[in-house]
Amino acid sequence: MNTNWNKQVALEHGTLYDNFSAAVQWLSAQGVLNQTGRISQYYRVLADLVNDTISYEQILNKYDPEIVFSALYDTMEIVEIYELLKQNENTISKTILRNIVKGPVSYTDEKAENSLARNTVYEL
Repeated sequence: MNTNWNKQVALEHGTLYDNFSAAVQWLSAQGVLNQTGRISQYYRVLADLVNDTISYEQILNKYDPEIVFSALYDTMEIVEIYELLKQNENTISKTILRNIVKGPVSYTDEKAENSLARNTVYEL
């Protein structure tokens, strides 16, 4: 295991983890976040990614690769939306915020009837 490489990966994902943590706290303060679902799964994936004692191989053995990639992509989008909305939280309804946090963890599990979360993120 290349420890230096793992530390570099952890540092790169550390900023995303910190920003996602802030976004999750903000969503929670808005009253739209529950403790289950894709957001909590993404939180666990990111926590492992920033842990420099866990290799990517171990992470990919723990989670499906689709979940890891969905977590990275979706958290970046959620952080971007958070950055845009945190100063103007009265400009968006809680229904729209609730829609953002729902949905399947992985894109591979998405179907027409459960795609509202990603569609809402896309629209924002």
